[in-house]
Amino acid sequence: MGSESKDMTSSNVEETKPDQDSKKGSCCLLADKIPARYILSGLFFLGILTLVPTRNGFSVAIVVMVNSSSSASPVNQTAPYQLCPSSGAGNTSAQNEEGELEWSASVRGILLGAYYYGYIITQVVGGVLEQKLGGKLVYGTGMLAIAALDALGPVASRTSPWAMFAVRFIMGLVSGVLFPTMYGVWGRWAPPTDRTKLLAFCYIGLPIGNIINYPLASFLAAELGWETIFYIPGGFVAVWLVVWLLLAYDSPAKHPRILEEEQKYIEDSIGEKVQQKPRVPWLKVLSSLPAWALIVGQFSSNWGNYFLLTQLPNYMKNVLGFNIRT
Repeated sequence: MGSESKDMTSSNVEETKPDQDSKKGSCCLLADKIPARYILSGLFFLGILTLVPTRNGFSVAIVVMVNSSSSASPVNQTAPYQLCPSSGAGNTSAQNEEGELEWSASVRGILLGAYYYGYIITQVVGGVLEQKLGGKLVYGTGMLAIAALDALGPVASRTSPWAMFAVRFIMGLVSGVLFPTMYGVWGRWAPPTDRTKLLAFCYIGLPIGNIINYPLASFLAAELGWETIFYIPGGFVAVWLVVWLLLAYDSPAKHPRILEEEQKYIEDSIGEKVQQKPRVPWLKVLSSLPAWALIVGQFSSNWGNYFLLTQLPNYMKNVLGFNIRT
């Protein structure tokens, strides 16, 4: 009788032990409702959200940094340049305050493009760094470096336009590694059935960040001075970085608080990585009509998007006559 009772007791302990371990592995109090991979998606969303004002605020800042009164006449045009007529009290060029820096239109164009000159170079480098050093370190360090470089903007711009070019170019180099790094992290975290949903939530940070960037940068320039456009967004990145260091991990296996059920689900869904490096059929890729359709479509979309992001504030001030407050 005693031995039977002992066996039953040990059996009950064994049955309840997995449940105890599962709850002990909770990521947070809401782990049952918010799995660790969704928390990671939220971190990437917030990271992109804070990144956009840091890298794109310069297109608004340059409007109030520079004295553009001497560049009202376009090249090869002798007649006075006609601005759009005023449509209200806030839409008159007379209300625009000129900045302190004497940069020509061509220099301003080069500086607005400097970020993207660097950005295009390091796309492949990001994937390599993620594999060697881990996504948590590479992504977090990249975000910190971008915020620090952005804070150098006022000093660099007052030193010389080429110092500002160097800052923006290096920012582009660093920023180029971020999205490839994110893909590398999701290669270990995202089950195939969840991959589209998780990435879509991350990328929502881009349009929302652009929506926030224009009113935020305009408010900072009008109320606190254009220098704060380079400082305040970097503060948001610093706050995000603290949360990133506390909650982000390179893989489910390295996460100390993930639910065992979720870790098993992710690892079973993704499976073992094949160690053998597959051959890329470059000839078939380069001769594929669907591949070129994707390339042309993506190129056109990005060109239009980045053109508007960099030139819209300049157009609104110097052509439409809006002041920074409006």
